[in-house]
Amino acid sequence: MSQQKSDGSFVFPEWGIYEYNNPKLRSKTTATTAYVAHALVYSGISASDPVIKDAIDYVKGQVEDSANWEDTYVLALGLKLLADGGEGGSPLATRIADRLHELRTEDNGTTFWGSP
Repeated sequence: MSQQKSDGSFVFPEWGIYEYNNPKLRSKTTATTAYVAHALVYSGISASDPVIKDAIDYVKGQVEDSANWEDTYVLALGLKLLADGGEGGSPLATRIADRLHELRTEDNGTTFWGSP
């Protein structure tokens, strides 16, 4: 939790072969923040902890930015974090769920989502 930035975000680590060689993944601060915060809640940190609240606030402020709004990975992680924080029924969560629905692909009876 000490790795959290003052704006509430977490940044992707600069170690690991996959992580180091994948600048696209490393640039996804909103996804990283949602992923880390969800992992902390899953491991037992209360959703009311200031670290989690700050992460939720960061994600809420970033998720509708143009690049994030097209990225199904960011949207899904953001929606999960909102649900973790008790905001799964919020207007923002509804907009995210609607956007994910819009971005789905249906093919031969299968529904899936791509990532930019």
